[in-house]
Amino acid sequence: HVVATELIETEQRYLNDLRLLVDHFVGALRRSAPEMESELVPNITAMLALHTDLYSRFEAAAEVRRGEALVDAIGSALVAVAPYFSMYSRYAAQLRRNSGAVLAQFMRSFGAIL
Repeated sequence: HVVATELIETEQRYLNDLRLLVDHFVGALRRSAPEMESELVPNITAMLALHTDLYSRFEAAAEVRRGEALVDAIGSALVAVAPYFSMYSRYAAQLRRNSGAVLAQFMRSFGAIL
């Protein structure tokens, strides 16, 4: 069940990327331009919590299950958190709606250090 293992590894990489984004970029944004956080990275804290929970579920399943039982456990984990993925719709819509204005403001605020 290579697919199950790949899914767990992909989730781990994505979670690591989210943590990097929150710890470094969002942290700096909160210190220097907190009003821009909701425009640039809406729901990022909730997204991090969702993927932390999902990865924990995957890891717990992988510790005690193999083969078809692992696949079933991963499916159950995905079903359990599926309703929360709707936050990505808000994220994408807001990002699309605000991208031009936010990018211009971002460049005014941080252009000198880039």
